[in-house]
Amino acid sequence: GLTIEVQYSPTIVEQRFIPKADIASSSVASSDEAAYAAIAKITPPETAMEVSAYDVILTEKLRPFLKQYPASPRAADVKALIARFEAERKRLAVGDIKVAGVWYDPAAYAEAKYQIDAARILLALQAQMQAKNYPAVLNSFEALKRLYPGSLAYAGAVPLVVEALPKFDQQLTFTLRNLPATLAQRQATIDRTPVEQRAPVAQAIANENARAEAAQKAAERAQQRFFPLLAYDSKGLATMQTSARDLAKQLAAIDAAKLTAAAALVRQTQAALDRGDTAAATTSLERLKVAWPQYEGLRRLELRLKTAEATPSPSPDPAVGAEKKL
Repeated sequence: GLTIEVQYSPTIVEQRFIPKADIASSSVASSDEAAYAAIAKITPPETAMEVSAYDVILTEKLRPFLKQYPASPRAADVKALIARFEAERKRLAVGDIKVAGVWYDPAAYAEAKYQIDAARILLALQAQMQAKNYPAVLNSFEALKRLYPGSLAYAGAVPLVVEALPKFDQQLTFTLRNLPATLAQRQATIDRTPVEQRAPVAQAIANENARAEAAQKAAERAQQRFFPLLAYDSKGLATMQTSARDLAKQLAAIDAAKLTAAAALVRQTQAALDRGDTAAATTSLERLKVAWPQYEGLRRLELRLKTAEATPSPSPDPAVGAEKKL
């Protein structure tokens, strides 16, 4: 028979015995299959500007699989994935850049600089979101909104900041709610300290206040409205609360679903042009003009379409043409 553990809740686990006669079949995943399952869904990044993004995956995920399981039936699949990563890495190494799934060679970089620079900010924002650094996320979004509102990166950032702002507001509200107790506790520490020993305590408090003031000034210089939450910084917390409410109003005025759909039209148009389907490109481009006329890359897409339409198609095979007439 077989004894298994059945977990009914996070804290309740029961052992259950299953007679051999009741077991239709059993199987155990091989170690290489389990290892492959952990990397099977890895794909190259949509936006890539540094080879390090590829090196980490190659050296820490993919190549170790082949080293540990060289005879695995999955080895061929992993080799194909490695080849894909290495091919893209080579493009980066010679100066090409991948932004939102589109590759740019050095000659095209200057023309697409607006989109590329915006993509850099989005990459930083995504890392900040992963680290739960919500003040930085909000600052990055506001930079995109101010400098690159017609970028794919801006469209990609909207759902992230819609998620981040309530979490930041929750942290801010909690800190503000506990501010009186925090300040009272700090004062109580001073009061409990003998007078002759208060100088170091006073200096520590002065240092805390200086850090809070420096954080605000640094944010102001960088044209940022958000900075680290400091539990004793009443002025800074109140200022950010006002800024958070203002940003919430701005977000409420953005049709996030419409913007996401418009960004999808950009990608559809690009994909259609890449495969030479001018009819599909025309359709999606016309829809894009209506959905997002502020998109910065519209002119380039129109030029690509015009060039594609002016390029003669390859002459059809006479035999194929004859067959079609039959």
